[in-house]
Amino acid sequence: MMWDVLAFIALTILLFIAATFVFLYRKKYTNMINIIAQLIVDKEAIVSKLDEQILLNSKEVNDGFVKFLSESREAAFTYIEDVQTSILNYVKAIESNDNDAILIARMELFSHLPDNMENENKDKQ
Repeated sequence: MMWDVLAFIALTILLFIAATFVFLYRKKYTNMINIIAQLIVDKEAIVSKLDEQILLNSKEVNDGFVKFLSESREAAFTYIEDVQTSILNYVKAIESNDNDAILIARMELFSHLPDNMENENKDKQ
């Protein structure tokens, strides 16, 4: 009977110790789970902000690119019109047989060439 009482007391103490460990680990893991949940929420907020910034930057880049294309297209059309006008003036000067007018028209036409092309043409003359 004495052994039964001692076994009962020992089991009660072991049960109390086990319950204490369970309580402490539960509290520890609950805190860890709360921290992990907060980290997940923070990560989602950061990813959302990052996506928002990427979209905003992408829109700015696209707007800038569209503006660049529009300006480039306009500059190209202006350049083509200017070159066509110079060619027409050169042809008219040739038809008039006026050497001064031909020289002026040729210089106007050559002024549309890039700088390195101008130098090459002068070297050939």
